[in-house]
Amino acid sequence: MTPAAETRKQACLDSGIQYLNFVAADVNGDLRSMEEDRSNFKKYFAHGLGVDGSSIPGYAKHASRSDVLMMADFEEETAFRPTIAVEDMSVVMCDVYGPEGKPHGGCPRSVLKRVLDMYKAKGWTSQMQTEIEFYLVHAGEDQKLVDQAGYMELPPADKGFGYRRKLAELLAGAGVSVRRIHHECGPSQNEIELNLRPSLESQDSTILSMWLTRMLAAQYGWDALLSPLPFGMGKAGNGLHQHIIVHDKDGKNIFFDEEKGQGLSKMGLSYIAGVLKYGKEITAVFARDQETFDRFNNKGHEAPVDLMWGAMNRSALVRIPAAHGSDIHMEFRAGDASGNTYLMAAALLLAGLKGVEDGLEAPAEGEVVGHLPLTADECEKLLVESPFINELLGDHMREYLIETMPGKEVKPLHG
Repeated sequence: MTPAAETRKQACLDSGIQYLNFVAADVNGDLRSMEEDRSNFKKYFAHGLGVDGSSIPGYAKHASRSDVLMMADFEEETAFRPTIAVEDMSVVMCDVYGPEGKPHGGCPRSVLKRVLDMYKAKGWTSQMQTEIEFYLVHAGEDQKLVDQAGYMELPPADKGFGYRRKLAELLAGAGVSVRRIHHECGPSQNEIELNLRPSLESQDSTILSMWLTRMLAAQYGWDALLSPLPFGMGKAGNGLHQHIIVHDKDGKNIFFDEEKGQGLSKMGLSYIAGVLKYGKEITAVFARDQETFDRFNNKGHEAPVDLMWGAMNRSALVRIPAAHGSDIHMEFRAGDASGNTYLMAAALLLAGLKGVEDGLEAPAEGEVVGHLPLTADECEKLLVESPFINELLGDHMREYLIETMPGKEVKPLHG
């Protein structure tokens, strides 16, 4: 453990908190937690907290070989979140290890960290920024919308105004850096946009934010629906857009070239080319619900399906938002919250890296070079056959995603 990590661990021990939630994500993108008394902190920080992996999606198929370890990640600067005000909680983000003391093949967070190690080997650093869209509905079977407001409307039409402000304050207290909040296009649809942060911190904050969005909604007597298309065709869908900026070993933004009219460098275009080349595989990794494909087929609602890029073009898969100089970056607009945000981030970062390392040339702006998969069967084929996905995920996680594709019956555990 590095000296900085030791300092953060000691700060947790000295914080005076009585209970700490050891938190990790399952492969489906849901958080799992074990709350421990402070008398056990030192032991579990040193050796890991043992839990039953067979009861957590993606970790173990057989109860007879199910032990996994939750390892608190004090190497990550913001892994310890001492104040989760909605339930008076403290959490520490964890990686999941196998009994042999190595990252478990079902740990999504470890997949992202492995890709970030590739960036570190090149002297690169990456930052990401997530836009989280969701609907607010009254709790109950009828799921009645909270309001009928539209894009950027204010109260009294916007009934979620106070909720969003409270959510932003809650997230800030939990160590999440919030950029903006507003009403989205659909009636009762909202968005919270996080700030650019180092990629691992960003995805920790994203998965915490989605959980806290639902937790706070419950206190209002509402449900927060983050699924891709909760109200069917013809209605606005929910995206989970990811922005990416990368700096080289000299601290220069690899996307920026001041001599180019658009500001995009040759390396930046190669990065974009990689994301386009592997756009289908990226989709196969995050698409875990039939609503993903319904959203793609939902014409006229800004969910991109064409493999193309464009500046300030909201119908492009890869968009280059308006930005000043060295702030130029890319946005991936097809993502949603049906799967695991760590895996989507890892797939995006690996695709861009490969684009640069392989010297790929980007197509002309607006040129369509293919289409995203529009069915679960297409995604399953990619999961089975793609070398990119196998390199990214490894056999254990890849096989789990294949076995649990949308529309498949999940087999019970044996043993």
